[in-house]
Amino acid sequence: MTTGSLRQRNNGNKQKVYQNVSPTTNGATTNLQSKLANISAELQHATQASTHRLWTRAVIAASVMIVVYFYSQQHNSNETKFALIKEKLPLRIQKFECSKSYKAEIRRFPNCVPKKCGRFVSDQLVEEDEVDKLLNLARTILSMAGSSGGASILNLHTGALSYK
Repeated sequence: MTTGSLRQRNNGNKQKVYQNVSPTTNGATTNLQSKLANISAELQHATQASTHRLWTRAVIAASVMIVVYFYSQQHNSNETKFALIKEKLPLRIQKFECSKSYKAEIRRFPNCVPKKCGRFVSDQLVEEDEVDKLLNLARTILSMAGSSGGASILNLHTGALSYK
């Protein structure tokens, strides 16, 4: 079948459909056609460019308001930053009261746990040259392990090293 014959066949089908729904058949068909025409007109009106533009602007405005709301809530919290990444701190300490369970542990094990509670930040705890030495030492030791596909494990407390 050629495209020309397909077009003719398709046009013939359209004409048959239009002939079957002619306004002369009865009043119910004309009433149905007028209802369909009204619905079609309403749909066309609802999908006009100005309506789309209005809905698009409303959705964008609502999205921006939601983002601004959550962003402002994040910055209005009562949190204070203990240390920032860009700060170079020799030492910063924050002390606070220990929990009841930890106080009980201090009493049970007086020589095993720290007696004060808090947190500290220091950029000078370990110097860069010490870090380089430790990294080279770890690489040297782990290269001796020679594991067969699994993870190589070095226990610093006991000196144990996984081997094949």
